[in-house]
This record gives sequence, structure tokens and C-alpha cells, in this order.
Amino acid sequence: MLVLANGAFKSGSSWLQAILKHIMEFEEIPADFQSPTHKMPWLDRNRIDGFLRSDYHKSGRYLTKSHLYGQHFRKLLLSHDDVLIFDITRDLKDTIVSHYYHFKRDKNVDWSFEKYYWRVGRFKAQQVREYHLTWDEPHPAIYVSSYERLKTSFNDEVKQIGAFLGVDLSEERIAEIKDATSIDKMRKVRGQDKKSEEQRFFRKGAIGDWQNHFDDAMQQDVHMIEQQGLKGKDMLTYRLLFDVRPAVVNLLQARVRPRIKALLNPGHNPKQKGRA
Repeated sequence: MLVLANGAFKSGSSWLQAILKHIMEFEEIPADFQSPTHKMPWLDRNRIDGFLRSDYHKSGRYLTKSHLYGQHFRKLLLSHDDVLIFDITRDLKDTIVSHYYHFKRDKNVDWSFEKYYWRVGRFKAQQVREYHLTWDEPHPAIYVSSYERLKTSFNDEVKQIGAFLGVDLSEERIAEIKDATSIDKMRKVRGQDKKSEEQRFFRKGAIGDWQNHFDDAMQQDVHMIEQQGLKGKDMLTYRLLFDVRPAVVNLLQARVRPRIKALLNPGHNPKQKGRA
């Protein structure tokens, strides 16, 4: 069995994953299938098919987090009866604000929100739109939660999440999960409780922070993107940034990384990887 805590980037999938881990015990994704680019033991998106066909998946119960979208992933995952997908939605404007602080931290830049939005944020909004186009269609194996429901009606929402997993949660158990997955506890787990707000992976966890960042022009633009998507030159720019560039980077990494390892370790032969 595979349980996927999925969501568009900066929409609450880490919180959702933590809740699922406290509802039910899961095994760690086997090392052969873990993503090499993440510190957490997530299932590598390029190895999902192999994992789903492996004996591990057939005999164990696993949980992974991801930001998967695209019809090929939907078709692949839903072709297996023992896969459950927990999706989570969030107000698009709050998602973009959260990504803004992640972008500043990750790229080590001190951009204003206005500069970020017109150069990066609106294209991130298009990616979030495409994510939801993948998962918004109902399916018996998909449960759609929301960041806002978890913030305002945690007990009721977690009760429903548990029921989808086949677990009847008592109010006492839900209270324990709420405490264990609070933003303060999750910061401590990641060793971020001593960092400043802007340095934290879990920054505010608030609803409506977008009102401190968006002006009228940005609000109109992001609403247009959410309803209709980008067009023309803007869509071409999006494809270059979010489709072509990552594909080229992944291809280069796949070819270059084994060669670097071979240079650092003369006894390592990348062509023999996976052989007995």
C-alpha cells in the first residue's frame, strides 16, 4: 500500500504528511527508491512505477510526500488499487506568498514581493493551476483536504482523513495529533525553532497573509491566471521555466552525476549500476 501526501508546492503537504504519520504507522521508503535530491526519504518520482511493481509495495505500507501533477502520474497511480492519494488545496494567493519567502531563502536574494511576483510568482501560479487540473477530478482513491479547513476545523477534518484511511479516531487521539503537528512542534522536529521567521521552512502558517503583499494589479492578474491560465508569450515563458529548464537540468544530472562519482571513486563504474 502506498499513501501519497500530495499538494501543490507550499500548499500544506508537509503538514498533511505529518498528520497521516500520526494517524497510522508506515514503513520508510526503501533506499533503492528514495529521491536522491531530498533530505527526507521520499519516493523518487522517476522510480514510482518500479516501486509500485516491487515486492516492497505489495507487502508493506508506505507513506511519501510529493508535489506530483500531470495526467501520466494520475493514470499511473490510480491504476493500482492499493494507492491512496491525499491532496490538499490552499488559497492561491497565500500559496504564492509562501513560495515568495521560500524563493528568497533558497536563492539567497532580497527581492521585493512586487519584483518576485511579476518575474516568478505569476508563473508559479500557472504551475499551481496545472497541478489542480490534474487532481480536481473526483476519484474514489483521492481525498481532497484543504489548508483552510485544517486551520479552522482541524478536528472534523482529521476525523474525515482518518475515516478515508479506515481509522476511527477518538477526540482524544485527534487532540494528540493536533498537538504533535502544531507549527511549533514541526519547527522543532526540523530544528528550526531558533531561526528567524523568514529563515524557517514553516514560516507563519497563516490564512490571508496575501493581503499584506498583493496590490490590485497583482490580485487581478492572479485571478485571471487561476480562471483562464497564461496565454501567448507568457505561456511560452512558463513552458521554458517550468518544463524545458527542469528537464534539461535532470538530464544533465542523470548523465553527469555518475561520471563525477566515477572520477571521485575510480572503482565505481556507472554502467554496472544495479548489477549483482
